[in-house]
Amino acid sequence: MDRSENVSRIRPEERVEGDATPGMTREEAISVEGMWAGLVKTDPHMISGWHHHGEYETSIYVISGSLRMESGPEGATIVEASAGDFLHVPKRAIHREGNPGDTESHLVVVRAGHLIRLGHGRLDAAVETLRSYIFQLRSTGVHRQLDDRLQEIVSRLGSAYPTAVTLELETIALGSDRLEDEVVKIVTEALSNALRHSAGTKIEVIVDADEKWCRVVVRDDGAGFDPKTVSLGMGLANLSARAGTHGGSVEISSEPGSGTTVEAKLPLT
Repeated sequence: MDRSENVSRIRPEERVEGDATPGMTREEAISVEGMWAGLVKTDPHMISGWHHHGEYETSIYVISGSLRMESGPEGATIVEASAGDFLHVPKRAIHREGNPGDTESHLVVVRAGHLIRLGHGRLDAAVETLRSYIFQLRSTGVHRQLDDRLQEIVSRLGSAYPTAVTLELETIALGSDRLEDEVVKIVTEALSNALRHSAGTKIEVIVDADEKWCRVVVRDDGAGFDPKTVSLGMGLANLSARAGTHGGSVEISSEPGSGTTVEAKLPLT
């Protein structure tokens, strides 16, 4: 009989280390077509970035500790869970999780679904919708908070591909609607470029600032390339030109098999 038709047991020592996230460790128990299951441990007081699970439905069971989930417009829907509780995270639901307690939390996480790679046409439509949306906001004088706008980008662009996209946004006041508009455009360009070309499973979007600079980082775990032998595509060239117009810069780090990191810096003054 084929081994795949037999019941199997995975002991604690047989779990393998999964993808690392700051404040969170994953121990993979089962990874088969259409399903992932494992143990997740979260540090006290950790908070993840905003993200979604693509086409995967997710079930979470709290073994010990506590879990706080934020979702919905502006993160207004808050669910607090403790030992014995189950949670359901629908596919493509933008959310972030945290451990509000003083002790490490242990969770059993199961994701189920199938990767469905959609054509570039849907991504193109999402990008054009976002560009129109940004223009409408500017022309009507309506200005939403930067974190809301970036969550919108992650949701709309991320839903066009099965790639998991996370957003880490430091609470910052850029002090300029014009600068926030540029940050939104840079994230849109860099994220859509990574979704199109990286062939990765995970993309991180980070936006933070200090007293002098605003920094935008888009990092993927995809195929990568050699910047010395591959010319920049129009998307990356546009990023460099856009940042340069505002006195900023763009650095691109990549190598074959190790993904790509795009880092843009814009001056605050």
